[in-house]
Amino acid sequence: MSSDRIMVPERAAKGTLLLDLNKFCFDDDSNAPNNQFNFTTPSGVGSSGRFSQDPAGSGKIVLIGDLDYENSSNLAAGNKYTVIIQVQDVALPYYKNNIYIYIFTKPENEFPLAFDRPSYVFEVSELRPARTRVGVVHATDKDSPQSSIVYSISTGGASLQYPNIFWINPQTGELQLVTRADYETTPIYILRIQATNGEDSSSVTVTVNILEENDEKPICTPNSYFLAIPMDLKIGTNIQNFKLTCTDLDSSPRSFRYSMGPGNINGHFTFSPNAGSNVTSLLLATGFDYASGLDKIWDYKLLVYITDDNLLSGRKKAQAHVETGTVTLSISVIPHPTTVVTTTARPRVIYQVLRKNVYSPSAWYVPFVITLGSILLLGLLGSLFVLLAKAIHRHCPHKTGKPKKLPVKKGEMKTTKPEVLVETIQMNSVFDGEAIDPGN
Repeated sequence: MSSDRIMVPERAAKGTLLLDLNKFCFDDDSNAPNNQFNFTTPSGVGSSGRFSQDPAGSGKIVLIGDLDYENSSNLAAGNKYTVIIQVQDVALPYYKNNIYIYIFTKPENEFPLAFDRPSYVFEVSELRPARTRVGVVHATDKDSPQSSIVYSISTGGASLQYPNIFWINPQTGELQLVTRADYETTPIYILRIQATNGEDSSSVTVTVNILEENDEKPICTPNSYFLAIPMDLKIGTNIQNFKLTCTDLDSSPRSFRYSMGPGNINGHFTFSPNAGSNVTSLLLATGFDYASGLDKIWDYKLLVYITDDNLLSGRKKAQAHVETGTVTLSISVIPHPTTVVTTTARPRVIYQVLRKNVYSPSAWYVPFVITLGSILLLGLLGSLFVLLAKAIHRHCPHKTGKPKKLPVKKGEMKTTKPEVLVETIQMNSVFDGEAIDPGN
């Protein structure tokens, strides 16, 4: 044996026997003391203070120092050591040989994989687009050599449209948005992020607070409407009691401001109140003057703007994100009966629809069903007629002549007694010579 390589766990205890050279060293001489030898004190790079013979000269190499893989001095030595021991005969001519022992420290998983914080809290605006950086999580393993750590989202982050609105870079631990978050839908997300390095794993809770921003437009009802007003309507009148009722998911009812867009020619229409309320009424601001030619339009199409910046100051209003909703109103001014309204004749289009009954071979069953139904109906009506005739004949017999009554005077009705007439008719009498006594 001239050299050997051994691996020693970094947590091996002091006094651990690493190698017994007596099991590998031999002398071919048969007689003592020529076949006897001893070992010198170990030497070599990095062996001092770490390895020794115990007892001295015994050839038993034991650990006397610390082989901690993460120790700075051991890292400086590369966690590998060379032990040189000389074996020498005890008898002349003192033959000797050098033995090289290479000792390598085997790293062990001493420390758990852990994040640098017990939990993380990040904030992101609901206006931020996809791929926005939310934050970074970081896990470390104090064991050396360092192995690569892979990050993943184990739970949390789901939305109505997406299984997860967050994505984490598996190598760097950077958390990003997949899409815009919505404060009104989910203001807080609780994520569970896991880190693994092949030997160990760890997880941490990440809370992402969605910062509320003004990203919702005012919505008003009705969104569109048609109104008709007389041309002599009094100024300040609430037109047909029309009102707008507006809502905004992320703004106060007092944040609304109403303004007229295109179509309000000569400023005839306005809203009151025009700000500070979510309910407002449509008023006639100025009267119509068609006689002098000031007004020429009879049908108005108004575009109403509803903004949610009423509570913002001038400086904040310039920097803030403002949302605007719209409402469309169609208003027709009704003239007096004597008023001539100039209209443009529109070409008249007359549509003539020609209908034809066309027999289709595929509809053969239609006349068949009609014919069969007609025959059955006629048979049924005939049967009913026969039964009706029999019933009439059975319940209504022929009338016979009645004897005529003698005329009786009205006064003699009560005193007249019936007369009994007895008439005896003898037919073909034959005398047989025997007399019959009527009294017997």
